[in-house]
Amino acid sequence: MSRSTVLTACLALLAGFLGGNLGGRSAIAAASDTTIRATRFELLDASGHVLARWGHGDDHNTALQFLGVNGETEASFGISSAGLPLLYINGPDGKNRFALQFIGADANPQIVMSDAKWEGRIVLGNFLAGDSPPLGGRNWGLRLAGPERVSGVAGLGMFSNPETGRTSGELFVYDESGSRVSLSEVGKK
Repeated sequence: MSRSTVLTACLALLAGFLGGNLGGRSAIAAASDTTIRATRFELLDASGHVLARWGHGDDHNTALQFLGVNGETEASFGISSAGLPLLYINGPDGKNRFALQFIGADANPQIVMSDAKWEGRIVLGNFLAGDSPPLGGRNWGLRLAGPERVSGVAGLGMFSNPETGRTSGELFVYDESGSRVSLSEVGKK
């Protein structure tokens, strides 16, 4: 091997070392100084199918959504359009089966469990519109519902009287008209 060949090889190695070292530093500096902006990000598998989305969706929620093999949303975790945290898990049919969400001006937590036939089969948390006494952060309960009943079948609640400030508990059922009847009132009728 000639001296010029050895010198050329050494210079090539030195140039490669310096170029790689300087290039790596500038790439790191550029990445740390850059802001990436987008309205939505998608994670794809090797064949191009969307596995997950992160961004503002058609439901006006900003969430990380995980998609099933059929392309339907299987689970969502994010912020609702009201600016409150949410977690939704859907069944294979795309219908919501479990929701952990915050409702109302006081952002009270609510857990809703459903099945294929009826959304809201079990509701735990603040009572929904139509329930009395008046809604408020101090009125909590568990309501059970069936597919044939809009308002529910039975429930257990803790209610606060806004006039007296006293708190009481109640076990109740819903009659055929959908009105709530306290079990303590059943024997009096």
